[in-house]
Amino acid sequence: MAIKLSKRHRALLESLAGGYSVNETCHYLRLSEEDLKDLWAEVAERVQTSAPQTVEDFQTVRLFDRVERQRLEAELWASEARLTALMDISPEAVLLIEGRSGRILKVNNRAVVLFGYSPRELLNHTMEMLVPPDLQAKHVGLRNGFLGSVRKREMGYHPPVMAVTKDGRSLEMDIALTATASTDDVMVVCSPVAVPAGQPEQSARRMIDEA
Repeated sequence: MAIKLSKRHRALLESLAGGYSVNETCHYLRLSEEDLKDLWAEVAERVQTSAPQTVEDFQTVRLFDRVERQRLEAELWASEARLTALMDISPEAVLLIEGRSGRILKVNNRAVVLFGYSPRELLNHTMEMLVPPDLQAKHVGLRNGFLGSVRKREMGYHPPVMAVTKDGRSLEMDIALTATASTDDVMVVCSPVAVPAGQPEQSARRMIDEA
């Protein structure tokens, strides 16, 4: 069945596909936002339930796909902006890690200050750059073990571990880990442990060795 759109449907499709905003399209077509949503739902149903047969039908599908792609991209950007805002208001260092590779995807301002690296120096490098060299291989195994555990979708608090700053200082860190529901990305929340003067650093190394 060919795609049947009214003049109003087609005007809406062409306006949104042409890059006009929802507000501009509402003004142009004299629609409320609620009416626009209802009208777009009708367009979507007709395009998705019909088989294109003519050149005009294929052009309609192309325009519809463009609008849907623009909508998904806008939602993604909005989601990224919300995540960045939430990370940056945290009083603790937060890193978003690609779980399987360990690649750092996003850091907040507190992490930049704590570890002494610029965002450019952290992003797309593995998080093992923040782990003492003699513990890096062990840490890869722990990271993969976390992803493979039956509790991987729950927030987990773990024994303190050692981290290394850009200037070579070792910090004992409290960490909390959680994996996202749809991917294996891991959110790492960390803060320095207050270590009494004279207490050796080996306690944290022992904890990671025993994990």
